[in-house]
Amino acid sequence: SAIKEGISKFAEFEKSKRILAVVSREAGQDIKTLASRYMKVASEAADRFGLSVMDTSRALDSLVRAGLSSSDAIKALNSTLEIAISEGVDAAQVADIMASTLAQFALNADEAERVADALTNAAAIGVSTMIQYATGLSYCGAVAHQLGLNLEDTLTALVMVDASIKDATKSGRYLQAMLSAMASKSKDLGFAIYDVNGKMLDFGEIIKRLYQHLQTFRTEQERNAYLFRIFGEQGARAVAAIITYLDKAVKSGKDLDQ
Repeated sequence: SAIKEGISKFAEFEKSKRILAVVSREAGQDIKTLASRYMKVASEAADRFGLSVMDTSRALDSLVRAGLSSSDAIKALNSTLEIAISEGVDAAQVADIMASTLAQFALNADEAERVADALTNAAAIGVSTMIQYATGLSYCGAVAHQLGLNLEDTLTALVMVDASIKDATKSGRYLQAMLSAMASKSKDLGFAIYDVNGKMLDFGEIIKRLYQHLQTFRTEQERNAYLFRIFGEQGARAVAAIITYLDKAVKSGKDLDQ
């Protein structure tokens, strides 16, 4: 009957939150109290977003199991569910992506809304979806962060590459190759990417210098030889895509600094 099914689902929900409390309990936390808090948060989120409590529960579970603390997972839940609804995808999948993105850029859980906004903006101006750009980030985000790029700069570069490649996963791999080569072969680039104190320049300035440097080659053959020598096949594709993007912007009357 419907009543028995409802009781069974509630029992399943309650059990899953007890298990999650055991998994995520931190020093001094009472398992019963934490389980009750998880149940309350999942229920409130279900009411707020018009989802089933099992959906919000699975999203919370995914955030915790991805490595977020109990309090951090709760903070990130709303932004996670907003993306899931707007993209029409499983909330647990988005939770995994959210946790991964926060970790790649060493962001706190209270910056989950920033992640959601950045991905939303990328999807609005790019050719791929939020989920696809988040997948692309999984390939290049860690390297980008190591080089000092923030989330927004990395997504901007990813959107530029993807405008030509039209596959966010490949674009992420190509951008990763480009960034890695740029760092390891900085002395061979033909222009500086670090200031006098050894700090890497703003990424926008680096791309501007790269764009201007490529204008100095007399032939396309010389330019392509430089790209493949410095960046390799995949990295060269990322650079070529970014240059194509900038060429269109310049031809439309925009300044490089924009």
